Amino acid sequence: MKPYLFLFLLVFLQVCGKRSSDQEYMDDRTDEEVNHLTPSLLSELQGDWEKLTQWQDGSWVVFRPCDADNLSITVNTDTLVIGWGQDASYAIVEEIVEDEVPGRYVVTVRDPESDEPLTYFFEWDNHEHTLVRWWLWGLEQPPDLLARLDILDQYKEFKQPCHECWDDCEE
Repeated sequence: MKPYLFLFLLVFLQVCGKRSSDQEYMDDRTDEEVNHLTPSLLSELQGDWEKLTQWQDGSWVVFRPCDADNLSITVNTDTLVIGWGQDASYAIVEEIVEDEVPGRYVVTVRDPESDEPLTYFFEWDNHEHTLVRWWLWGLEQPPDLLARLDILDQYKEFKQPCHECWDDCEE
């Protein structure tokens, strides 16, 4: 467990370092460049989101695996941070446009360490905009359902027992 804590801390420090190094880029962006991000959509996405997992009985739960963190997304101003489990990625949101499928949106982001833009898709799962489906691995894969952090208490939490991942657990 200690190696994962160290790994998480290392990734966290990298993400924080990337944010500060990209501050100059974000400061140089014009209002026009930032305003094309569809402000109402971007403001509704603001905040912390965490993946829900559909349980065998069909209900949705917050699953806490013993070998990694649950998938999470944080949207802050015009940045997108994806917690992939044992690592995280940071990108600057460049564009959000409606897809040809009504109700689905295309998000184009730029990873500061790459020249190639990345494309993700999302759609709201409810009218309150507290649940959102994200396609992070392309439209061929099923989307992940994420809930806004402030409604997570509406879902049961399931923590995977440590012994299912590690031999040296003290449960």
